[in-house]
Amino acid sequence: MSIIDKMNYAPEYEAWVGEVSLTGFESCGIMWDCDVGHISKSPNNPKSNNGPVTLPLHIDTVEESPPTKAQKAAFDFLLDNQNQIAKVVLEYSFEQAKIFYYSDSLPDSNSLGQEQKALRESFDTLDGFCQLVNPVSITILKEAKGNTAYFAIDFVTSLDAEHGFSVLIHRQNPIGWGGIGESGGGLPVIQEKKEEDPFQKWVESEKKYLELLSKITDLASVERFSEDLANCEAESFLNDNRYCREVITKPKLNNQISSVIEQRILELQRIRKQYPEAFDRVALIREMAIKESSEILDKEHEEWLKDNESD
Repeated sequence: MSIIDKMNYAPEYEAWVGEVSLTGFESCGIMWDCDVGHISKSPNNPKSNNGPVTLPLHIDTVEESPPTKAQKAAFDFLLDNQNQIAKVVLEYSFEQAKIFYYSDSLPDSNSLGQEQKALRESFDTLDGFCQLVNPVSITILKEAKGNTAYFAIDFVTSLDAEHGFSVLIHRQNPIGWGGIGESGGGLPVIQEKKEEDPFQKWVESEKKYLELLSKITDLASVERFSEDLANCEAESFLNDNRYCREVITKPKLNNQISSVIEQRILELQRIRKQYPEAFDRVALIREMAIKESSEILDKEHEEWLKDNESD
């Protein structure tokens, strides 16, 4: 099935519109009427779906452009995994509803008669929750993560007849919750990673190198740690040359580095005395790491000169 079979472009929505039939929501659809003192079956929806549901499908786009590869991938994934997606979306919605709706939208069990009390308590199960909700539409968004677009499922619910709710999904992972038509509250905000303090990174590198040295007891142990030793040597050499001036202005950090380097020297003396072959191998690793790092620094310096020629 093609993603746009039997679909039409609707300029007012800036989307392709059509329908899709999905399984997994068979137990939804009763939509009990609930208020503070009573629960009754809605006259308009007396039974659960008891089969696949056919939902309006919107595929967001720009200027009538066809669906993207990521949107097609989302559509195909939805069809191939519809039962599992329905299951995790309903489980996620149940947990969210207990937080946001249950205390205000359902009557207190103690205020109800025996039959109504049992019905109210059934809503504390997933099967019972499904009798309070029903999916009404699906939207495949323009935005994607990796090679697959996000999509959102809108629900009507007895718990909030005015607003309903929507769940934002990526593949089979529910990741957001919002009002109906809000695409699960919108795409997640990607927090920018704070830039790591280069000086602290230097200290951590020195500590790691010291830890590796402390584990050396023979030539074989040097070979086991050779890659890590080379990486630590390279990072230490690069940091030393890039940031040595700045470190002078950071006495506390300078003291940390000095302390670690002092311990490094003691470890190297131990290795040289007890395991001379291992010490020679450590020295060779250091020499090769410094050579490669020096080439990196030379290239950085050349680029810096080019960038500053016009200044």
